[in-house]
Amino acid sequence: MSHEAHYKPVGRLDGTTSAAHGKAIQELLRGEADSITIDLSELEFISSAGLRVLLLAAKATLAKGGKTVLSSPRPLVAEVLKLSGFDAIVVIRNGPADAVLTPSAGSVGASPGRPESAPARARRLTLAEELLLLALDDETGALVKLAPYSLELSLAAALVMELTLEGRIDTDLEKLFVVSAEPTGLTVLDEVLAEICAEPAPQPTRFWLSRLSRSTPVHPERIARSLVDQGVLRLVEKRLLWVLKSRTYPPVSGLEQREVRQRILTLLDNTEIPDTRDALLVGLLRASGLVDRLFDEPELSRLRARINQISNLEEISRELTWTVQELRILLRAMAELEAEQ
Repeated sequence: MSHEAHYKPVGRLDGTTSAAHGKAIQELLRGEADSITIDLSELEFISSAGLRVLLLAAKATLAKGGKTVLSSPRPLVAEVLKLSGFDAIVVIRNGPADAVLTPSAGSVGASPGRPESAPARARRLTLAEELLLLALDDETGALVKLAPYSLELSLAAALVMELTLEGRIDTDLEKLFVVSAEPTGLTVLDEVLAEICAEPAPQPTRFWLSRLSRSTPVHPERIARSLVDQGVLRLVEKRLLWVLKSRTYPPVSGLEQREVRQRILTLLDNTEIPDTRDALLVGLLRASGLVDRLFDEPELSRLRARINQISNLEEISRELTWTVQELRILLRAMAELEAEQ
């Protein structure tokens, strides 16, 4: 017999309130309830952090064989849900009596086998570190060739994403803003956080992606060095013409790269509701172009809709994709202009 819980957030669902709302919803789902209807009629604002609360609720109910229904969203909230593709994951209805659309997400089933686990580390790899692992050639440890600036922009986005997961910043459709200035304890992240905190007024996410992509913490070698320090990569330096140095970062064992790849492949090849971290990583892979390295063309065509669906769940992933696309158009126009002169 199905048991349904009900929840009604009021006001704002953002970085400052998401923890309390998330805890309340998870408490409702700890008992017999396997489904939940979340009444959004009095919710005035929802940010990326708020969307993650709804995503966790959907994941929890699906795991119990139930469903999550979002009811009566206000126009602004409805727009955010539509842009984020939530209608493909959870049921959304305009009012209690409306017909319910069946979400496309299927049951959470057993996942394919994963490769051997990576050795225990002092901490989880950050999104920037996982992205860099996938940007390195497996054999040589050299960075693979990508479109100009796409890796730097994606690493900037990865660090911003990590700060959102740490509860330090949040994003909405218009801007990125600080929730807490408390240091995370990770040097690179704290340097980025300090730079964002120093800005007098909140700025659009796209502004920060562009600015941070040119800052020191985002440099690929800075991220690679952190992986060397953790024993994931090793540094190999070679001298060219006895003066210039060439640095590569071959893997120590390769277990970490295989684990990340398999995790993403497993997610894309089924209908599981994704974890927030994995959804963000898929968005980074799409924007940077690294997703093209993971699949051949037929496989990529088959998974393209799923890649886009997962990527669009996060506002910052959409912003990153648009920023990279705009940059490519600008670079192409500049090249054409130079060719004409």
